[in-house]
This record gives sequence, C-alpha cells and structure tokens, in this order.
Amino acid sequence: NAATQQINSGRLQEIAHPSYFYSANVFGNFSEKIFPTEYKLELKKDAQVMLIRNDPEKRFVNGTLAIIEELDEESIVVKVKKDDGSSTSFALPKMVWEIYKYTYQEGDDPIKSEITGSFTQYPIRLAWSVTIHKSQGQTYDRVAIDFGRGAFEHGQAYVALSRCRTLGGLYLKKPLQPRDVMVDERIVEFYEMMR
Repeated sequence: NAATQQINSGRLQEIAHPSYFYSANVFGNFSEKIFPTEYKLELKKDAQVMLIRNDPEKRFVNGTLAIIEELDEESIVVKVKKDDGSSTSFALPKMVWEIYKYTYQEGDDPIKSEITGSFTQYPIRLAWSVTIHKSQGQTYDRVAIDFGRGAFEHGQAYVALSRCRTLGGLYLKKPLQPRDVMVDERIVEFYEMMR
C-alpha cells in the first residue's frame, strides 16, 4: 500500500495542472480504517484513476480505469475507454457507502436494519499503481509487477500474473522467486482427492 501510494503521489506531482481537493462527508460510526478511498482526494486534470464502485447507470464498474478530463471545485469529468476502443466522458457522481447494524425481532419482518454510519465521496482513487488486491478481476494490456519483499498471501502471484492479456505485455521488476508462489495446501488436497 505504501509503495503504491508513493508512486501515485509522485506521478500526480509530475502533472503541471493545478490540484483540486475534495473532502468526504462522514456520518456516524464509519471507521477511518475502512474508508473506501481517501478522505481528502487530491486530483489533477490528466490523472489516471480507478473507479471504485459500480455505477447504477452502468457507465463503469468497480476497477474501471479512467483519465480525468476536466475538474473544478464542484465536479469531476472522467474519460473511460470502452471495449470497442472508443471513449466516453461523463461527470462522475459522488457516491455513498453505508454501515448497517442488524437486529433480530420476533414477527413477520424479523430482521431490522439501521444505518449507523456513512461515507460520501467521489468513487475514485489514483491508479498509475494499484495493489495486487485492488487489481483482482481486472485485465490489462501492459503490467509491471513488483512483488517488493515477496508475496505474502496464497494465490497472490497468480492474481498478479494473470492480470495481463499477453506474456509480451508482462514485465517483472525482479525475477519471480519460488517463495512468491504460495499454494494453499487445502486446495492441493482437494485436487488430489478429486483425481
């Protein structure tokens, strides 16, 4: 996370356009540890970003990459490349993440929910660099992978390597080490049992 944040901050500072800042609105019991994006976003025109929610209007999904096309104190316009190679631009809406508390009561409608906290912010984060976790489910034409001090979770190397469409688009910052390929023994046992 720290390396990704450092890369993204450095790339943002290289852009000559002015910075705009957008603060979230936080209500109730919403821990800073689970903020989905920065409380105070710093963005610039031409920044590469990742959208981190699914759009109800289906213009983007969680993980869509975009470029900031325009922005001011009140709005952010992003440009998204579509599957057919064309691009579309739109004003990005702010979105709300909510925390619920559930209680059980006897009766016809036994489960009651109550909103105990919310976080409202643009569903966006800088994305010249993303963590392996955040890249899960994405497909890229070119990927530079840096395992840093090594993989630390089962399947992490597989997730990282399988993000790229072709071997020609895959670049490793350092050679893959046997310790980076961590396999959950339960999976091995399951496959052995299925033979």
